[in-house]
Amino acid sequence: GAQLNFGATGSYTEDDTDRFGELSTVGGSTALTKVGRYGLFKGWQLSLRYNYRRRNRDVFLVRPSGNSNDIQQTKVTTISSAVGPQLVIDKRTDRDGNRNPLTPGNGFRLEVKSLFAEDYILGTDRFVKIGFSGQKYWSAFNRLTISTGLRYDHGIPLGGVSLLPEVERFFAGGDTTVRGYEEDHLAVEQIENSLAPFGGVTQFRVVPAGGNIRLIHNMDLQIEVWDDPWFDFPIASALFLDTGAIVNSLLGFDPVDDLSYGAGVALLRWVLPLGSLSIEYAVPLRPKLGDNPRGRLHVNLGVLF
Repeated sequence: GAQLNFGATGSYTEDDTDRFGELSTVGGSTALTKVGRYGLFKGWQLSLRYNYRRRNRDVFLVRPSGNSNDIQQTKVTTISSAVGPQLVIDKRTDRDGNRNPLTPGNGFRLEVKSLFAEDYILGTDRFVKIGFSGQKYWSAFNRLTISTGLRYDHGIPLGGVSLLPEVERFFAGGDTTVRGYEEDHLAVEQIENSLAPFGGVTQFRVVPAGGNIRLIHNMDLQIEVWDDPWFDFPIASALFLDTGAIVNSLLGFDPVDDLSYGAGVALLRWVLPLGSLSIEYAVPLRPKLGDNPRGRLHVNLGVLF
């Protein structure tokens, strides 16, 4: 009642990030997956996965003046080589009961995964990552869909260090995590630099900090307001509330101080077969350093969770 699949993927990306500047990533992943097809185990997937990522970024040099003092940055390479299991149970359906993971109206999805990164073959760091995510969907009155999602990721650095490598930390804030906040800015740090050649002038930058632990909860109330007469894909609106936290340890975790909230409305949500195209506006309910209290616009295509 199950089939065995093998898959391999590769990727190359160039990102312009607030934290790392120009960040280039070469990566690949292989997975051996057992897929359930009948009965209770229909929609189950059990995988053993191997991930490889090589990331290059520029960091600012901090050193006394000397030869080649016009060089301000240097390249830093981080390689992660990790292996671990993953279990996915996907029971999402449309309102008619047909399996539909892209525009679900009912059902649920659960995922549990872990990764162990090594430094004795291909990697440069050692750490463990474990994660859990779940989504639930309800439909009512033919036009109303309620959805909620919870994500928890926990990184454990090994080798005597207290923090995950910078490029392996968890980030949140932005279009697909906690809306109302800038991309990856749910946890930030302030960097001070002297502004040469002007003496006594200091430059301040607020950049994403990331952390060892990430917690995100999303709640969405969607109502279809118009049956599109041209393409037969409905137009909807929605109200949503996002909650999230980025911390380095659960010791001393304070829900009052550490949790951030964003609330907003989907101004337009076009429910397409490949996922919803949504234009949303959200505001941070507890703006911190670097946040715009007036909020921001978000554009999403696909499934938020």
